[in-house]
Amino acid sequence: MDADFQLTFDFMSETSENTSQEYERKPHYENNINDKDLRRSVIGWLLKSTPSGIGYDVPTRLVKIRGNIAAFWSKTEIRKKKKYLVPCRTAIVEVRSNREDCISDCGKNSELKEILSQEKRNKLYFEASIREKEPELKLSDNLFSDIESWDYKKTKNKDYHKCCSLIERLERSINKGSTFEKIKSALLADSLYLAVPRGLIKKDELTEGWGLLYINNDMSVDLIVQTESCGCPIENKLHLVQNIAKSNISSLCFANGINLDKNNSPRFVRIPRKRRS
Repeated sequence: MDADFQLTFDFMSETSENTSQEYERKPHYENNINDKDLRRSVIGWLLKSTPSGIGYDVPTRLVKIRGNIAAFWSKTEIRKKKKYLVPCRTAIVEVRSNREDCISDCGKNSELKEILSQEKRNKLYFEASIREKEPELKLSDNLFSDIESWDYKKTKNKDYHKCCSLIERLERSINKGSTFEKIKSALLADSLYLAVPRGLIKKDELTEGWGLLYINNDMSVDLIVQTESCGCPIENKLHLVQNIAKSNISSLCFANGINLDKNNSPRFVRIPRKRRS
């Protein structure tokens, strides 16, 4: 184990015993839905919040890493008496159907992951206490009106801040170089979600800063963990918006009977017919 961690794990030892029973219940795992329908379910969930645009297989700043599904929301701004649409929020959703794809298996893993899991349970305990003792930290400007959000970063609870700092260090040690960490560090999206079949992973196994969506067998989606806003700069939002537009070119061509060769020269073919319902 890294020397950097070995003296810092027992600062919540008393709290750990009280909280472990509450959060260690294993969720039931359902996987009767195929990968294509998992993605369709997420797109349907996003559409309920009326995004300005959605893209599939969207490149991030790193060419080799693509977000499964990305969306953006715009607002109208007036500049020199003219109205312009400006992206105000962006989101990336990674969809996974296998547990192994969700949890990276890096070098030091088993021991650090066990510690990380316990610290995330401690964090949930602290957040429950903050909601009770600091109601003024509740936010009112939620994207999804039926979900409560709290500005835990402004809490006066020092143990909570210590816990978050430790989680961040453990996450870096375990997930450095993982897809989730690289997407997060690109700062392209305000909201990051991992979408999985119900019960595939638990709350405390989630990468820090990501939200968790459970997809049910009827293709409905439940928001289990609200994402923490990354607050990405406007230029990063614009970068993702352009990549979303670029990712939709192939769908546009297919729908209009256009094939592109390696030189991007169009070849016109029969427009595909819509299937009868």
